Amino acid sequence: MRINLESEVMVSAPPKPRPQQQLRLDQARLKSWQAWKADGVPVEYMGSLRSPHGLTREERETKLSYMHNSTIAEVMTARTQWMCRLEGTGMKPVKIMAFECGDGEVRWYSMPKAWVKRPYGQTRKGKHQTWEVWQAQGVLIQHTGQHFEELETCLAIIDAQPMLEIDTCNKQWQRRLEAEGAKPYAIDASVDGQGESRAYLVPKSWIKLPGPGRTGRK
Repeated sequence: MRINLESEVMVSAPPKPRPQQQLRLDQARLKSWQAWKADGVPVEYMGSLRSPHGLTREERETKLSYMHNSTIAEVMTARTQWMCRLEGTGMKPVKIMAFECGDGEVRWYSMPKAWVKRPYGQTRKGKHQTWEVWQAQGVLIQHTGQHFEELETCLAIIDAQPMLEIDTCNKQWQRRLEAEGAKPYAIDASVDGQGESRAYLVPKSWIKLPGPGRTGRK
């Protein structure tokens, strides 16, 4: 009988870094604002006299917005992970606000709208409803003469808050978000039936990093 002396060695995956460890890793590989300034990117430096406390966690905000008739999405972010993601694809910041004190900085980018990934949950436990049905459930409804076909979608995150705010006129986003359990907290409905703007609060875990490649669920 032939004995195989070779045995497979099972190598376990390295543990995932903790959030603070991941932040330090991201910061270490992120191009500094000084280097971007040398490359011609406008930098506003907020020294201790102008901003004694710098950028606090309660002020660390990320916003993504786009107009429905545009091919460009605008991003403002204080999240190092987002900066690494966008700059890792070759994006160059439009401008930077750097702080002497506090935690981090803010960078602005213009990216293709196709890179936006719609936030989504893990289960489908809801149903898209008309504004009349939502009004009967206590949702704030405002009627306006504004048309919503060409208006914007906006996502906003504040690091110190647990929820992601979404304000969208995109009917496809509205249908999918509500199918996944999101409930609007306010609706602006056009008096002539030409579209609506709906605002939602959903868990931050629903957000997906922007970038090329798969866009997730439609």
